[in-house]
Amino acid sequence: MKFAVALYHGEFEKSAFEKTQKWISALDTNLEYFEIQKSTVTELLENLIAGTEKKQAESVIYTWSDCPFLDLELTKELCHQHEKYGAEYTFADGYPYGITPEIIHLGTLKILLQLSKQNPELGEGKVSRTSIFDLIKKDINSFEIETLISDKDFRLSRLEFASGSKFGKILCERFEKLIEAEEKKLGKTLCATEKCELAEKSPEILQVLPGFYNLQIAAGCHGSCDYCPYPNACKNHFGKNPAEITKNDSFAFMDFSNFQKFLEKASNFSDKAVISLSLWGEPLLHPDFPKFVKAILENSKFSVLIETSGENLSLELIKEISEIKKSSKPRENQYPPVIWILSFDAGTENLYKVLHPNSKKTYSELLELSAILENEFPEEQGVKAVYKQFVRLTENECELEQFFRGNKNPLIQKYDNFQNRLPNRKPADLTPINRYPCWHLRRDISVLIDGSVPLCREHLFENILGNAFTDSLEEIFQKLKNPLIEQINCEYKGLCANCDEYYTFNF
Repeated sequence: MKFAVALYHGEFEKSAFEKTQKWISALDTNLEYFEIQKSTVTELLENLIAGTEKKQAESVIYTWSDCPFLDLELTKELCHQHEKYGAEYTFADGYPYGITPEIIHLGTLKILLQLSKQNPELGEGKVSRTSIFDLIKKDINSFEIETLISDKDFRLSRLEFASGSKFGKILCERFEKLIEAEEKKLGKTLCATEKCELAEKSPEILQVLPGFYNLQIAAGCHGSCDYCPYPNACKNHFGKNPAEITKNDSFAFMDFSNFQKFLEKASNFSDKAVISLSLWGEPLLHPDFPKFVKAILENSKFSVLIETSGENLSLELIKEISEIKKSSKPRENQYPPVIWILSFDAGTENLYKVLHPNSKKTYSELLELSAILENEFPEEQGVKAVYKQFVRLTENECELEQFFRGNKNPLIQKYDNFQNRLPNRKPADLTPINRYPCWHLRRDISVLIDGSVPLCREHLFENILGNAFTDSLEEIFQKLKNPLIEQINCEYKGLCANCDEYYTFNF
């Protein structure tokens, strides 16, 4: 079988694919390749078909061109399987992205082209790294698929070895140095599995840049959730219950000018990220709330997350935020500009009143507001922008299935007792059998109303690492490395010892 190679360039510099070209030459010196510039998914398929036909090939080896660690032996094995079993689509499963390409038969490309035209939400969308398989999944049983399965499943690590972004470039540079040092030490060339195992144990690889900033912009809230540690923590820290805080209190709101300072630092430090305004308190209480959203959306690398009880959500505010979103630039990340999470926690009005006794909104009113939000903030490229949240508790487990089946966009969240600050109300233990390093140490920065940065959300107002308004975010983030190294070495100290939030992943 004759193969051609297609390299998709995306939106990064062509200099990023020098090592990818070397991989092609090592694969077969006579192997011809062609390049595809950024396009829609339908245009991508049209270009893949035209290029494969021009090279008179039967199948195409397809990859993004910013993947410097494509493995030669695994690629050869993929080609062997594809040819031996007459596959229509062949890929490797269990390896991090960027270690292997995918192979598609020419006839399959033509079928996928028709699928893309029949599904314009995919076909007219921006090309992603999963575009081919996303289309195949539309009718997966109709294709002859072959899979090369890794001896060890590395998907849990969520590593992507692609250098086309700031995050990816740093990651790939560190990975290259790590491999070179290890191969020099051992005096041999590492195979793909050995390289990936090496990456899993390296703090430099596991912790690159923050992808999620969780901010508190308002100290007050209605205290309508009875499974939250914030009311007691708020009273201890501010001297008032959150429901008693007024706009006249000096600590009531994050200063917008301070927020702008943080935003500039985050923009310079991070790559693409999601910024939440809902760490503690009710963000919609902030009198300048729309200004916060607008400031975030002025940077196309960022999306904003709004988690709310809905108490202060109104039609006017929804329309205002919607107009801000519509006037903003398209996002560079994979998320919608604005993401909403509304707290329901029940499938009926009666149980909602039990779990949210202080709520001024009814369950029906929240449903109406969520419908308006869904209309104003539709999903983009298959990613939803509005979610109804259900925190699993012993009291509401009986309505979990009803809630899940009754909503097209449910978000089921595990209960957190914050290291026994709250009673144990978990209906099920979801903790993995084998513990691994905390996602929040690797990806998150939490910022309190005065700029203080605790070690993580679990610490509430304690264990402060620095101030996001006055200190370097890079230096603050570096302070998370020591506890991460301890966890890599299976040492769990302080609140980390009994924490079961380590496996939850935000963005």
